[in-house]
Amino acid sequence: MKKVFNLFCLASLLLVISCGEDKCADIDCGNGTCDDGTCICIDGYEGTACDIISSQKYFGTYTTGASDCGAGNTTSIDEIIIFAHPNGNPTEINITLDSGAIIGTLDGTINDMAFSAAGDWGGFDLDINGTFSDENTLDVILMGGGFTCDITFEK
Repeated sequence: MKKVFNLFCLASLLLVISCGEDKCADIDCGNGTCDDGTCICIDGYEGTACDIISSQKYFGTYTTGASDCGAGNTTSIDEIIIFAHPNGNPTEINITLDSGAIIGTLDGTINDMAFSAAGDWGGFDLDINGTFSDENTLDVILMGGGFTCDITFEK
């Protein structure tokens, strides 16, 4: 009987010790908070320590793969360059559009696999919305200057 009592006491002591353990004590979540030993990242960050800017995988130069601007209309935008916004906000980006004749940069946002940007480009208002089908393929809809284009860009 004494062995059973000792075993019960040992099990109770282990339970009390494990209940008081702080699973976040030695975890640095950087741009997030720790919850029960797991980092919960704020918007714009990912990774086990919330140290990776989510949009970085999409940064780079994309060139036209295919476009559809309607019958008799072609787009002259040859490439899109996506890069970090200088304000440091991980969900904000800059998008440079290059047609060869006109180069302009718009402010935009990126979240998950979608982005949007708007502003003056070449003297007219341009709206651009897109989604990434993977880290190398970008499908966009450009609207402005009296046209709407569906364009696929490849990294």
